[in-house]
Amino acid sequence: PSAPTDKVATAGLSMTSAKSPGSAPKTGAPLASVPYEFRETGFASEYLDDWLVANNAAFFGHPEQGNWAAEDFMERTELDWWDPDDLRMAWDGHRLAGFCWTKVHPHGDGEIYVIGLHPDYHGRGWGKALVMEGLRHLSEARRCPRGMLYVDAANVAAKATYERIGFTSVSIDRSYVWSG
Repeated sequence: PSAPTDKVATAGLSMTSAKSPGSAPKTGAPLASVPYEFRETGFASEYLDDWLVANNAAFFGHPEQGNWAAEDFMERTELDWWDPDDLRMAWDGHRLAGFCWTKVHPHGDGEIYVIGLHPDYHGRGWGKALVMEGLRHLSEARRCPRGMLYVDAANVAAKATYERIGFTSVSIDRSYVWSG
């Protein structure tokens, strides 16, 4: 038998607003510089095919989040915490560029559950805009005093974005595999 290997490290990141609880965190740049439209109503069933395209492109090759079918999505909507308004969607005209899927924990903290950006939109500020929209939604609409997310430690670009926004690492989880 071989020794366990450090297969995946995931950083739990947390951000507490510099303002009073329930207020949006400070940002370094105005969101208006990104040409997007967030659907204020959140997710609607007619957007499912668009969401699947964006999600599967964003997570191409990912063992858990990539290659989703409608059934995978619908399974998540059966969870106690599901609220269609918590799935924030960023549109470039009629094309879904990305999304920020948030959730609220029973203790009141908000989480960016999944954030996905179609690769065609990488490097243009959309990722930061999606994070900030998720945090704004959690703070203003859901009154969460704190926002958090989890990120694969190998995703250096995402970690850098989150840290520039103001997230700090609060824990690191490791997964081990034994190939006996």
